[in-house]
Amino acid sequence: MTTPGTNTDWKWIGKHFPPIEDTRFVLGKGRYVNDIVLPGMLHMATVSSPHAHAVIRSIDTSEAEQAPGVVKVIVGEDLSEWMEPIPQNMYLPSVVWYPLAVGKARFAGEWVAVVVATSRYLAEDAAELVRVEYETLGALVDREEAMLPDAPVLHEEHGSNIAFQASLDFGDVDTAFDDAAHVFEGRFRWNRHSGVPMETFGCVASWDEIGGMVDVWASQQNPQINEQIARTMRVPSNRVRVHMDVDIGGSYGNKRGRKQIFLCCLASRAIGHPVKFIEDRLENMAAGDAHGPDRIWTVRVASDDDGKIQGLDLAVIDDAGAYAGRGAMQIGKPITALVGPYTIPAVRYSPTSVLTCKTNQAPYNGFGQAPTNFAIERAVDMVAKGLNIDRAEVRLRNFIQPDQFPYEIPTGATYDSGSYPTVLTKAMKMSGYSQVADMKAEALARGKLLGVGVASCIEPSASAGSVFNLFNNPGMIGGGDVGEGVRLQVDVNGNVTAAIGFQSAGQGHETTVTQLVCESLQVEPGKVSVTRADSNGGVPSVATTGSRMHLMMGAAVLGAAAKIKEKMVAIASQALGVEPSLLELKDGEFVARLLPSLRMGFDQVAQIAYRRADLRPSNMEPALVETYVYRNPKSGEREDGTHEGAFKTRGFISFAFAAHIPIVEVDAETFEIDLVNYYIVHDCGVQMNPQIVEGLVFGGTMRGIDAALLSQYVYSENGQLLSQTFMDHLLSTAMEVPHITVDDVCTPAPGHPLGAKGAGEGGYMTAPAAVVSAIEDALSGYGLELTDIPVTPTGLHELVSNLSARQD
Repeated sequence: MTTPGTNTDWKWIGKHFPPIEDTRFVLGKGRYVNDIVLPGMLHMATVSSPHAHAVIRSIDTSEAEQAPGVVKVIVGEDLSEWMEPIPQNMYLPSVVWYPLAVGKARFAGEWVAVVVATSRYLAEDAAELVRVEYETLGALVDREEAMLPDAPVLHEEHGSNIAFQASLDFGDVDTAFDDAAHVFEGRFRWNRHSGVPMETFGCVASWDEIGGMVDVWASQQNPQINEQIARTMRVPSNRVRVHMDVDIGGSYGNKRGRKQIFLCCLASRAIGHPVKFIEDRLENMAAGDAHGPDRIWTVRVASDDDGKIQGLDLAVIDDAGAYAGRGAMQIGKPITALVGPYTIPAVRYSPTSVLTCKTNQAPYNGFGQAPTNFAIERAVDMVAKGLNIDRAEVRLRNFIQPDQFPYEIPTGATYDSGSYPTVLTKAMKMSGYSQVADMKAEALARGKLLGVGVASCIEPSASAGSVFNLFNNPGMIGGGDVGEGVRLQVDVNGNVTAAIGFQSAGQGHETTVTQLVCESLQVEPGKVSVTRADSNGGVPSVATTGSRMHLMMGAAVLGAAAKIKEKMVAIASQALGVEPSLLELKDGEFVARLLPSLRMGFDQVAQIAYRRADLRPSNMEPALVETYVYRNPKSGEREDGTHEGAFKTRGFISFAFAAHIPIVEVDAETFEIDLVNYYIVHDCGVQMNPQIVEGLVFGGTMRGIDAALLSQYVYSENGQLLSQTFMDHLLSTAMEVPHITVDDVCTPAPGHPLGAKGAGEGGYMTAPAAVVSAIEDALSGYGLELTDIPVTPTGLHELVSNLSARQD
């Protein structure tokens, strides 16, 4: 893998730098929520509805309240007195959501009560003693049936099961299709799946009634969670302290757990003791509000005779689950990259969000962009297949060219930089794409059907949140003009402490911050310490989403370091008698450019800052402490450059790109699928730490393979989750994931101080389309069109059998 970079003088950025976090994880010294033990702490267990849709007639808690160790039993009817409903991120004032079902259970597994006891074991035993009487109603499982006029209504006051619906035209879509030489149509299904972390969601809340403060430790990735707790629990926001010094044991974005946090907070407040809740695996899978998108796509694509795409029509029906939490907004992000990497002049996007009897979506890896990319890439494959043009060639004919950047797509998003043909061509060369015919012949001799897949992807990085204006929700928390802050302090001995305001979620932020501090202040890694400030610690922060932290937090580190450096240069200037403009900081010393013998060590300057008022500039305050909040330069921009107007948005700093070429073999008799090799070339601009980037690409691709071949949350017709264990909800292991070869191309992002783009989500966004493309190529002799994921040997056997039956 090549080492990128535009500054050959960099000592730390873009170089190999051993991850700092790995040491504690490898040694088993991570600090997770379940490691938090507080005096007098109690434990919580849930009582779940066995029905997907049922009126709650009564709840009898008397026997449970008398069980050993039980302190309190809380039911849904208690909550309206203690808290506000959980904020809905879409504008749905009539859809009321509490952590426990109130009046009606809306999915199988929804919690109707919780038991708080002296241990989790006693709480679970007592939960079995809670008696609930239900009146069952018709279950809403199929999102299209839920939209029918005679379907049962999940939220009666809302009046229908449609949470959101729109149709947005960008460009002259009708003319594009009317004038096209060819129009291809397809229907695709992205089935519900998600990340299944090693650590289920956990929370500890401790309410101090005297001080009026609630302390929260949770394995969460929620933007502005302290504000949400404050609003929901009816307390001032400065009376909520969310601790960020805990590790998250797996997430990929689906660690939200808002209702779990609120439950712990209100239980602690009601009882006067700290309360811990750690989900068991079934609670996590069936009711944790942690599932990914669940979509049906109807796609039309218009092209000329040469495969040049002229128009795209994407209609999607998304299954949001029982309540439209934050995850339902994932149908909004696609407008930021709605044409992928292609010069498609007109596009229509028609999103519909439907409420059903399932646990909620969470903002899973890429915030809904992966299913959209799957639909776009399948549309390009339809053009290639329909016109009998090579799939890579169709992409090369439609790519945005390097000399067209910055490039504004029809929705208004402006891609910053790239060289898409270079990336795909490099991947084709790596994979031996020109030798496909020979590879197929060799495999066929062994009874295998070989296929080569092709897919690409745009990865929007570091959102300002303005995309959520699509939903017109005036009370939404978590969008808008949000910045990311860092506080740097150089102590009297020249050691540097960097305070960041979010948790460790696996992206190596402590390592990256250390690298950036070392580069900016020219100190050695041993002098840098990274701490995580709590939500009241004076470091404005949001959450680790959308590669936001490496880009925005990275820029914030540079900004804070520049302020520190300016102050130290002023001190060294006075002490050495050299103009500030003639001093440079290099290798731990401030050196006069024209007379290198005049120099002062970094540590010496720090001591003056704290101890020598006689040597400091007279107007300078003592100490070296600076905070910098980086604001996305595209915050709030719209079509006309104002903060008002259309749905068009330019709210992302940069747009990364990737091309994947997997090689698969399908057994000619059993249809067993074997991934033989996998080739990736990506462009994420300047890589701060290539080792971390490579890990992110591998991990995301692995999750994409899960989506394509293995993972699915399956529900029965009456709304029961059938894939409740790892025997049914499958995940890839070292046995399923092939050797992955990764290389890169670097086109720096002009809008970022270091030229960096995102790298955390592109692997997952690209892999499903690439793998399905490869399987379809392997089975090209059957003339199959693969429309649903995951693709399984059983499913392939049924498709081939049905095709043979129709031909007979």
